[in-house]
Formats: sequence, structure tokens, C-alpha cells
Amino acid sequence: KEELAAQVEAAMLAADEAKKKKAASTAGAAPSFDVGKYMKKLTSFLARNFFQIKFFALVIAFLINFMLLFYKVSQIESDEEGAEDDGMGDIAAELADDEPAADAGDPGEDAEDGGGEEEDPEEYIHVEQEFWYLERCINILGMIHCLFSLCMLIAYYNLKIPLAIFKREKQVSRKMEFDGIYIAEQPEDDDLNGHWDKMVISAKSFPVNYWDKFVKKRVREKYSETFEFDALSEILGMDKSAIPAEASSETGIIATFKAVDWRYQTWQIGVTVTDSTFLYLIFYFVFSVLGNFNYFFFAAHLIDVAIGVPALRIILQAITYNGKELVLTVGLLSIVCYIYTVLAFNFFREFYVAEGEEGEDPDQKCHDVFTCFVFHLYQGVRAGGGIGDVIEPPDGADNEYVRILFDFSFSCSSLLSCWLSSRVSLLTPLVLSVTSSKELRMNLLETVSYAA
Repeated sequence: KEELAAQVEAAMLAADEAKKKKAASTAGAAPSFDVGKYMKKLTSFLARNFFQIKFFALVIAFLINFMLLFYKVSQIESDEEGAEDDGMGDIAAELADDEPAADAGDPGEDAEDGGGEEEDPEEYIHVEQEFWYLERCINILGMIHCLFSLCMLIAYYNLKIPLAIFKREKQVSRKMEFDGIYIAEQPEDDDLNGHWDKMVISAKSFPVNYWDKFVKKRVREKYSETFEFDALSEILGMDKSAIPAEASSETGIIATFKAVDWRYQTWQIGVTVTDSTFLYLIFYFVFSVLGNFNYFFFAAHLIDVAIGVPALRIILQAITYNGKELVLTVGLLSIVCYIYTVLAFNFFREFYVAEGEEGEDPDQKCHDVFTCFVFHLYQGVRAGGGIGDVIEPPDGADNEYVRILFDFSFSCSSLLSCWLSSRVSLLTPLVLSVTSSKELRMNLLETVSYAA
């Protein structure tokens, strides 16, 4: 007993000494830096302050565009008078000195060219010398705006994209469980989102963000009497056997790539890039980067006022609500112009020749189909009296009456197409006011049902 007690006491002393050594080594070691922890804190901070960052970016865009009002265009003069002294006089003089002088013995190239036109002087964009500091300010504000744009993109990706994926997973799961979509029925042909979602139901990790992880199991049990068990398991991406497969013991990069559910990741990327706000922020960031090379790209960021202010957003929605109908109306107008282009090219192209100036060839507007089509689309539609106002009159021609009928029918067709587009534009606000209230009620009811 005494020996056993002595052994226990020695073991306890050894354990205490080991703890002391471990504590001393830990205290002497350098403190570890968890990058993932701080990155998570950074993304959370950006997500919480998304709207504040967006507001500051808009203010910076307004400041930059206000400073751009002081820019002007000047010409690089090569004569003795020179341009106005704005700090660029030395550069203009050097450019003028570098140009080779004309050979006095040469009889002159102007005689060969028939007294050709002189070349346009070179131009450059600059700010007045007294406002030299504006360019430095725009440069600094441009870099800050680019940083804010990147922060907005990261914040939205961490704030709204997970919620959008959750809603999409919930929508797919409920359609699959209650409506039998992708199992008993297939989405409609024009439902692009439905066909894209068809890919994710066979992903093994689906659903990820949606809380109901047993939706696939319930769907297979519900439709097992109608469809074969193996076919359902293959459609849903589930194991056919009730016994789970053994975990792979492979390690390394290859095993990591094999463990990734690429089908779900591809679907998630598709949902992300088709989010309208995310695409808008991508273009916002791209224009901000381009603005650091050409400051005038920052003018595009002022449209963010219409996106950020709710009252202006309603007006923007009123313009784009019936976008499909407007595009179809423009397409109809293009088809009408092409039909008349074919008729003009084959029967009336002699009326599309305008006499050129002295020594120049006549201007032929309808001797190739593409030029004739552009001429009808640009000049004919804009002309108040139709295509007859911009081409030669048919007085005394053999086909005078046919040409009059051609002009009159073109005017009626173009006016009809323009009338249709104007009616669509005028009726859009009324339709928007009715449908918006209906959609708000439906969204409210949907939110209440989801909460229940």
C-alpha cells in the first residue's frame, strides 16, 4: 500500500510539472492570428453598414461630377500665337517643334490633292491652371469610391445572397413536395428559372440553407406508389440503399475536389449572377474602376439616385414594367423598315441618290441593303412626313404613282408602330399602380403564410 501511494504521488507530481511546462511554453510562444475570424468580423461590419456605404459612395460620385464641370477642351496650336497659357504651352511648343518642316523644293502635295482639307488640330481635355488641385482631389475620391464599391459588393453578397438562396430553395422544395414539379410535372417552356432549378434537386447536398432537410425523403415516400423507387432516388440524388455509404478515407487536394457538390455550387452561382441587384453592383464596381482611368465614367453612378430613392424607383419601374412589349414594338418597327428596305432596294433605289458637292461622287443611300436599312430606320422614322421627305421627289418618273403609294404606306406603317409604343408607355403607369398594389397584397399574404 505504501508503494502504491508513493507511485500515485509521483505520478501526480509528474503531471503537475508537465502542466507547468506546457503553460510556460504557451506563454512564451507568439500569439496566433486567426485570419478567418477577422474576415468574418469585417464582412459582418460591411453587411450591417451597407446602406451607409452606398450613401457615401453616392455623395462621392456627386462631388466628382461637380468637379468635372470645370474641365474643358483646348487645341494644341502650332503657330506663333499659341494656345491660351494654361500650363500646357511648353508641351504644345515641343509637339510643334517635333513635326518635320515641309520641303521648300517640293512643288507641294496640296496641288496633287487638289487643295485637300487641313488636318484637324489635336485636342486635349484639361482643367484650368488655377484649379489644378481638382485633378488630385478627383484622383483621391475616385480611389475611395472604388473601395466603397467593392465594399458594397461584398456586403450585398454576405447580406442578401444567402437570403435569396434560402427563398429559392424553399420555393423549389415546396413546388416539388406539394405541386409535384420536376416529379409528376415539368416546368413550362418559358420558365427559365424552373428549368435551372431542375438541376439542383438531384444535388446530394440540397437543401443547404433551407431548414427542412427531410423534404426529399417525404417526396420520395409520397410518389413511391406512382413512380419506381430507383427512378425517384436518381431524380432526387438520394442513395438507393438505406445503409449510408462509407466515408472516403482519401486525403489531399483530389479528395477535397471530390467532396465538393459541384452541381449545387453551379446552381448557386447561377442564382447569384441572375440577381438583378447583384448584377447592378457588379456594373457599379466596374464603372468605378474604369472611372479611375477616365473620370467621366463616374457620370454613370448618378443613376443610383433613381435606384436608392423609393419615389424615383417607382418611376423607373413604370418605364421598364412593360419592357417586353416595348421591345416587341421596336422589333415590329424594325421588321416594317426592313420590308420597305427590300422594296426600295429593288424598285426605287434611283430616288436614294443625292448629288455630291463639286468633285465628289454622288451619295448613294440604297445601293447596298444594310445602308438602305439603316437609312430607313434612322431617317425615315424620324422624318415628319415619312421617307418621302428625305429622298428625291417622284415628279415625272415612270413609276410616280407607285412611288407615292410607297411613301404613303411607309408613313402609315411607321406612325402605327410609334402609336403602339406610345400607348404602351402611357398605359404603363396605370397598369403599374394596379398591379403594384396587388403584388404588395400578395407579398404580404405570402409573408404571413411563411411566418405561420
